[in-house]
Order: sequence, then structure tokens, then C-alpha cells
Amino acid sequence: MSPTAEATPESDLPGPRERLARAAFVGIGTAVVVPRVPPRVRRGRHLGLALAAALGLYAGAPDLRVSPSQRAALAAGLALLAGGSSALGSAADAAAERALVRRGVRHPRWWIGLGAVALVEVSELGRRVWGRVP
Repeated sequence: MSPTAEATPESDLPGPRERLARAAFVGIGTAVVVPRVPPRVRRGRHLGLALAAALGLYAGAPDLRVSPSQRAALAAGLALLAGGSSALGSAADAAAERALVRRGVRHPRWWIGLGAVALVEVSELGRRVWGRVP
């Protein structure tokens, strides 16, 4: 842990039930729900994430001391970043599934879901060991 980082207090860390619920939600959502979503709904999801990020920054950060036009520009930039990363994540997900199918892996979506659960747990481990990890 760096000298400037603050460790997350134990009371702020999720318990085993919350961690299990989060991992199950991510794993099942990744393994089952994502490939069944029509393209129009997927595009709407990317746009929704972008709008939520922009609104969250624009309206939800009252202590951000910038002018309204700067706040709007920051919100627009964050919206592009959130929407773009969501679209790139979906593209990477589809590419990973195609690669697993080409290699003859049975049930590739379940393996991708298991990988998502592993990422959630590694993030939680990092948060416990090094302090704040998003």
C-alpha cells in the first residue's frame, strides 16, 4: 500500500453473503443474460450507461468546483468513456466467445461467466489488501 493510500475500514468491506451475491449476479448475468439480448437492447444499454455516468457527474458531484460549461464538458467526456467502454467490453466478450467456440470449448458462456466471477473476486481481494480498488 502506498503511503498516501488509505486502507478501507473493515466495516466498509462487504461480507461473505454480499460477495457471493455479487459474484453470482455477475457470473449468471454474464453467462446467461448477455448473449440473449437483442442488438437494439444492447445499444440501449450502452447509451443508458453513458447517460447515467453523465448525469451522475453533472448532478451528483456538488463539490466539484468548476463552471457549468466545464461540468457539462466533463459529463460529456465521461459519457463517451462509459458508453465506449461498454461497447468495447461487449465486443471483447463476443470475440472471446467466438475464440472459445473455435477451440471447441463446450459451454463458452459459462467459462466467460466464471472468468467474470474471478475478476470480481480479484477486485475484492485488491480492495482488502491495498485499500480502495474500484
